[in-house]
Amino acid sequence: MKLIHINPNVKYNESFLEDTYRMATYTSLNLGGKTELFILKMHLCIEEMFEKIIKKSFPYPNSILKSELSFSQKHGIIKAILYRDDIALMFRDIDLLNKIRNELAHNLESQKYAQRLAELDTNLEISSGFELTPESLNLLQKRYQCLYGSLLDIYSQI
Repeated sequence: MKLIHINPNVKYNESFLEDTYRMATYTSLNLGGKTELFILKMHLCIEEMFEKIIKKSFPYPNSILKSELSFSQKHGIIKAILYRDDIALMFRDIDLLNKIRNELAHNLESQKYAQRLAELDTNLEISSGFELTPESLNLLQKRYQCLYGSLLDIYSQI
């Protein structure tokens, strides 16, 4: 394996070169990275919607939003504001999206990723790494796009 030296001022030993190669391998988007990118961007879109709902629901929302809450904490606030039995599965799916996103964001390889996907839908198939098959990615996209549409509808009614 031929490895390149990234910084000419650093003397790379074999271990440094292997670590550099590992970093380059894990930071490149696998197979276009469509699944990873969709999960990360959808997570961000939902978090932004949470913030809009918080802004609309409280007389002084900045006291909440300036406290740098995590996604999970914002999710808890939104669930406390909006929960109804007819949308309970939406909150479950949001929680699973957060767990799936955390697997992507905090692990280079994950044993739990497939498990989290199966909790969401047993029909989702991984092609390699974090990438879903095209059919499974399409299912995931439709599911979360519908969920986001539901959040938009709820937001419009506040």
